[in-house]
Amino acid sequence: MLVLYICLCLSRGPPSRGGPVAAVPDGVAVADVVEKDWYFLEAASAGASVPRVLAAGALSPASRVLAVTPAPSFVNAILSGAPCELLVAAHESLYVLGGIKEEHDEVRCFHLEGGGGGKGGGVVEAVPERFNAFDAVFVCYFPGMDVSAAALLKSLAKRCCKGARVVIFLDQGRRNLEQHRREYPEVVTSDLPSRPSLEKATAVTRMNVL
Repeated sequence: MLVLYICLCLSRGPPSRGGPVAAVPDGVAVADVVEKDWYFLEAASAGASVPRVLAAGALSPASRVLAVTPAPSFVNAILSGAPCELLVAAHESLYVLGGIKEEHDEVRCFHLEGGGGGKGGGVVEAVPERFNAFDAVFVCYFPGMDVSAAALLKSLAKRCCKGARVVIFLDQGRRNLEQHRREYPEVVTSDLPSRPSLEKATAVTRMNVL
């Protein structure tokens, strides 16, 4: 049975709107490299709530971990505070993935083409099948994934081992989600799933919501 945790963690600090600027390679159209701005989440992900989130994942040195739409600072927190056997990062942003890979070559990085609802559908389909038996999954920013809770959980159930923990969290809580929606409408496309909607979504999977 999979265990689903929902962590809504408040962070009082305002998000940073700054992000790195990448040079456009020769012969590549600007439209081909323009992507959504995910860097406003970076400051929030470094907050005091991260230890609580990691504790919910119950990580061990033998853990096989999937982090979906993680900020680089969250990946740093996993590797520095809870070393694991395997860490896979899946993200829509090639810039974010590039930054993670540059700093931590051991992290396996995969691109969610077109977001969670694009190529890859329920998210995990974007990760090669040889990476499976995850025992901890961190869904770092569900409102920006453009995928339903039912599709996400269905895809995760296929690739998680018995007793795995899925942690859906948002560092800044529901209060600041509306501010994100106003300032970054191209990123924030949905709300956080409610407990009743998650219970309905898990009805066809062997998951418990805690």
